[in-house]
Amino acid sequence: MRFAGRIVLTVVAVACFGPLPSAFQPDDYVTDNETYAVYAAVLTSVWQGSGGLHLIQAETERMESVELCLQIIEAEPGWEGAALAFRREHEKVRVLRALLPVSVLYRLIPKADIRADDARLALKYPGHWQQRPESIQYAAVSSVGFNEDKMKAVVYVRQRNSGNLHAREFVDGKWVIPRLSRGCGGWIA
Repeated sequence: MRFAGRIVLTVVAVACFGPLPSAFQPDDYVTDNETYAVYAAVLTSVWQGSGGLHLIQAETERMESVELCLQIIEAEPGWEGAALAFRREHEKVRVLRALLPVSVLYRLIPKADIRADDARLALKYPGHWQQRPESIQYAAVSSVGFNEDKMKAVVYVRQRNSGNLHAREFVDGKWVIPRLSRGCGGWIA
């Protein structure tokens, strides 16, 4: 009976969340509740004003061109540890689980599915496009870098046409935007 229950649970999980890459090991999965709380805080601000189902790339992504913004955050008193941890965590791809503590609808989508759809659309819409019609709209996140006491965090979020390095600070039980002396703009295409 236990075996049959596991099969049913596996089938339900794959149907709801899709299969994840088999090349990943158990240590590659993000399991830390604080990490998901930071993702939730940042993604809900990114998604603000938009409804419907939100898609998140299932694998974390190594984001390029973040060093300048990271240096600005790192120069703030108390943020050095979070910036250092971000650099360290940023090197390894991890796999997300559907554990975001949010009330909005979302689904994880494997990066391979996004690439396959992009390839399909490149054939359908040849030429140079900033964004092809029918492109999957999704958010990709980096790993999160925390300072030693996990009160400060740094994460990068990229969407099709924008991206930004986000700093968050844990204050009164919530991950909030800190008051930094200098900000760092993201990019918009």
